[in-house]
Amino acid sequence: MSNRSNNQRTRQGRRVRRQELYNAGIVPSPHHRIISDYLQFNVSNTYSAAVGQLAWNVDNGTVDLGMDGGNVTMSLGLETYFHVRADSTISCGQVVMATGTLGNSGKLKAAPANITDPAQGIYIIGVAAENIATNDFGYVTCFGITHNVDTTGDESSESWSDGTILFYKPGTDGKFTNVRPTAPSPHVLVAMVVNSANSGTIFVRLTHGLALGDINGNVEFSTLSDNDFIVYNSGNSRWENQSVSEVKAVMGLPSALTWYSGSGSPEGVVTAVVGCLYSNTDSGATDSLFVKKTGTGNTGWTSLG
Repeated sequence: MSNRSNNQRTRQGRRVRRQELYNAGIVPSPHHRIISDYLQFNVSNTYSAAVGQLAWNVDNGTVDLGMDGGNVTMSLGLETYFHVRADSTISCGQVVMATGTLGNSGKLKAAPANITDPAQGIYIIGVAAENIATNDFGYVTCFGITHNVDTTGDESSESWSDGTILFYKPGTDGKFTNVRPTAPSPHVLVAMVVNSANSGTIFVRLTHGLALGDINGNVEFSTLSDNDFIVYNSGNSRWENQSVSEVKAVMGLPSALTWYSGSGSPEGVVTAVVGCLYSNTDSGATDSLFVKKTGTGNTGWTSLG
């Protein structure tokens, strides 16, 4: 028999023996490889994937991957995570923010979010999927389901139910609120309550509210002041902030021209230049609008009706 025939039989024998090992549930050595057109999972399986294992999840209709540490299982295609090092203790279910990086390791440093500046809202990266001790590594959900979260609202003195939308509660250590924050606090929509319970479930999907002009490609603000206007500058192809005096100059109005208001007639009371307007806020008055026609003092006002 030729060497070629012997080699073919040897290779066929090895394939058979390896297949028998796999069918018998025996794990081959690290030197063995599986080469196949596909990997078939038992779609009726009720097995839970342990660390480093893949198993079919009947409920989710996809494959589960057991993540490092044994506390988090990722349903492939339905959930995504950051792997972070905790700068301070992080509890499962807390809103988490990035606090730095670990250089070329590709990892982020993180801690419970605690911010009040709207410009810092973009540092919020998700919700802790597990407890992470200081300087340890763990997982933060940036999209998908997170379990074992108090979704009753008790910690925020609120009452939540299934479907409640949750924001980060500004100025707290990673807490939620169902009340939309008031400007200028950061606006970060974090999650929806899936199951309201002491150990409930949320669906995480971050939506960051950004300060006007932060990342808009056609907005450029200088230092903002009270009563600034937002105007479009076609020469620069962008929106800019301008002071009242700058806007008046563009409109060809005197720099001192002002629209005043108050209760009662302005005659003998309000000092202004010619051209200024005055609104009478007295609800019972017959004259509600005045114009300054003469003088520079507090007289010369004429009623317009």
